[in-house]
Amino acid sequence: MMLYYEDKNLFLHIACFFNNEWVEKVEEHLAESFFDVRQGLHVLAEKSLISVSSGYIRMHNLLAHLGREIVRKQSIHDPGQRQFLVDTRDIFKVLNNGTLGSKSVVGIDFKYSEITDELYRSDRAFERMSSLQFLRLYGKLVTIFNPYRAYISQSMNYLPRKVRLLHWEHFPMKCMPSSFSPEFLVELNMPDSELETLWEGTLTIRNLKWMDLSFSINLKELPDLSTATRLKKLKIPGCSNLLELPSSIGNATNLEGLDLSGCLDLVKLPSSIGNAINLKDLDLTSCTTLLNLPSSMGCVTALEKLNLNGCKHLVELPSSIGNATNLRKLDLENCSSLVELPFSIRDAVNLKHFIFSGCSSLVELPAFCGNATDIKEFNLRGCSSLVKLPSSIGNITSLKNLDLSECFSLVELPSSIGNITDLKNLYLSECSSLLELPSSIGYITNLENLYLDDCSSLMKLPSSIGNITNLESLDLNECSSLVELPLSIGNITSLKKLYLSKCSSLVGLPSSIGNLHNLLTLRLQGCSKLEALPININMKSLNELDLTDCSLLKFFPEISTNIKYLRLSGTAIEQVPSSIKSWYRLDDLHMTYCESLGESPHVFDCITELHLSDTRIQEISVWIKEMSRLHKLVIKGCTKLVSLPQLPDSIAFLDAENCESLERLDCSFHNTKFIDLNFVKCFKLNQEARDLIVRTPTCRFALLPGQKVPPKFTYRATGSSLSVKLNGIDTHFPTSLRFKACVLLVNKDNVEAGQWNVMEVFVRIKDEKNGVGVMCRPKNYHLLPALLRYMFTPRLNEHLYIFEFDNKVSSSELLFEFEVHNDKWEIGECGLLAPTVWVPRFDGS
Repeated sequence: MMLYYEDKNLFLHIACFFNNEWVEKVEEHLAESFFDVRQGLHVLAEKSLISVSSGYIRMHNLLAHLGREIVRKQSIHDPGQRQFLVDTRDIFKVLNNGTLGSKSVVGIDFKYSEITDELYRSDRAFERMSSLQFLRLYGKLVTIFNPYRAYISQSMNYLPRKVRLLHWEHFPMKCMPSSFSPEFLVELNMPDSELETLWEGTLTIRNLKWMDLSFSINLKELPDLSTATRLKKLKIPGCSNLLELPSSIGNATNLEGLDLSGCLDLVKLPSSIGNAINLKDLDLTSCTTLLNLPSSMGCVTALEKLNLNGCKHLVELPSSIGNATNLRKLDLENCSSLVELPFSIRDAVNLKHFIFSGCSSLVELPAFCGNATDIKEFNLRGCSSLVKLPSSIGNITSLKNLDLSECFSLVELPSSIGNITDLKNLYLSECSSLLELPSSIGYITNLENLYLDDCSSLMKLPSSIGNITNLESLDLNECSSLVELPLSIGNITSLKKLYLSKCSSLVGLPSSIGNLHNLLTLRLQGCSKLEALPININMKSLNELDLTDCSLLKFFPEISTNIKYLRLSGTAIEQVPSSIKSWYRLDDLHMTYCESLGESPHVFDCITELHLSDTRIQEISVWIKEMSRLHKLVIKGCTKLVSLPQLPDSIAFLDAENCESLERLDCSFHNTKFIDLNFVKCFKLNQEARDLIVRTPTCRFALLPGQKVPPKFTYRATGSSLSVKLNGIDTHFPTSLRFKACVLLVNKDNVEAGQWNVMEVFVRIKDEKNGVGVMCRPKNYHLLPALLRYMFTPRLNEHLYIFEFDNKVSSSELLFEFEVHNDKWEIGECGLLAPTVWVPRFDGS
């Protein structure tokens, strides 16, 4: 492949320095070095040496490597004679020795985080590089104790005057060297620097187009910008000590982007900002001391984005803001002192995103705010003083999202809201003063999501709600005054989610709810006045039904046979329908603290979790052993339960905590992969039951009352340590052994159940021959009695904690030290079974 000299040179520039760079910047940086950069890029693209995608130049890594290799061969033994320096070790060598650089060097790309030795940069390092145009030093700090500035152990007195691109992260000096001349500088990037000022006096920067001083937190002032007539982007976010912009900013008539976000001490903008007539994007996010904007802002007619998010002391916008007729996005989020908008805002007719969330002092919007008919997003979340919306809001017919959440003073919506027929999402969460919705809401037929949660004054929905046939989600959680739903709710056949939790005044559901054939989720948790559900309906798509704490609900009808998650905890249900056996999708059933439940439900083979806590059941039916997929059974607080039948082999977690009448375990546990057994406060367990728990292999834990480590454990000792001499093990050391341990947990301070915090048991194994110790923690052995609900039950006494663990040991004489990480408990005794040689199983346990 033949390339002319200039095209080959351009290829090397991209391979060594400008790969993945923005086309406009490449053309600008190379304009003085090449006759026609754009044509050259076109040639390279035609020959598939580069591609241009989304405005960026891309070169394949293999081609970039080829280009760098060509440059390396320009001077194999003396890197200072090459056109580009890109290898970290070569750059390190050249900068440490001031005699190696030469006028051949055009660019240096130095990722300093790749070096580990301190860089003693010679004062003369750059003096010989009179042709240097592109200098990039970057990378993460090596450690917090050895920051980058440790690499530059001497001050810098010289930079070549021909530099066009200077990118230096974490620049260590307070000011550029006095000899520095930015006359040819096109791009200056010095983020996270130590700079307090860029340079002393006024210097010519007529070629400068991009400047980035982001997060230079010591920066106090910007240089005179009188000659910065070509400047396009100025980024100084996070410069928290910057007090003001120079008035010469107005000379930057080509400025398009100005980022001042996080300039916490910036009080005002100079009036000359109005001369920056090409400014399109002004970001003043979190300029928390900014009081106002100058009236000259109205002269910036090209402005498209104005971000004032978090300007909490901003009281008003200038009346001239209406002259910014090209404004597309106005973000006033969390401008908590803003009381009103100027009349002239009506002229900003091209607005598409109007964000006022958190403007807690804003009382009303001007009547003409609907003039910007092309707005797509209107966010007023948290405007807690807003009483009403202007009727002109109905003119914004293209609106997709309207967020009025947390507008606590909002009493009503205008009827004109029905004109916004393209609205997809309407957020009215926590509008606690909202009394009703206008009937015109039924005209918003494209609405997909309606959020009315925590509208505590809302008593009813209009019947026209049934006209919103595209509605998919209706959230009425915590609408505590809502008494009923309209019959027309059944017309919303597209509805998939209906949330009615904590609607404490809701007495029933209309029978038409049975028409919601696409409903997937119905939540009625905490509907304390709900006495009955409709009968003779079949919601064939219903996947989740939550009736938790519907305390008056006594009867559970068959409203769907396809339910997968059923929550009936805290209801007055006495029995579930026998047909539940045929609910082939039921996977998770919760019936905790159902005090009226007289017998366990007839669940079936598909279920994986069964929760029956705090019920009055006296026995669990023997059919439970047929539930071949059941892995979790929670029966804690079943105080009348006397025995457990045979359980399925799939059981992996059994929680029988506080089953105070439980005596017998007419079962065995065959799941040897992993099983957790919790029998805390089951004081009536007979000896057979205790022996069963002790001999069950456990990979996590077993907990039960006890006052001594059982005799089954071969090695036993008082206290928290135990010496073991292993005999009869057919193995060579070092080897991996599996141990089964038991520790007696003793309550030091007579702790109540509700005060027992999360506990962990640690084990340290020491080789008694050489004193070497190995700390190990049993996998996942977190004891969680802090979750107990019984704050006033008898205080806990001694309990046994049994667990298995495996570890590599180097000797047959070992010392085991057990430690409990909870200052309310201590270890009274410990024990250990004779270990076995551990062979890892397929499951990794």
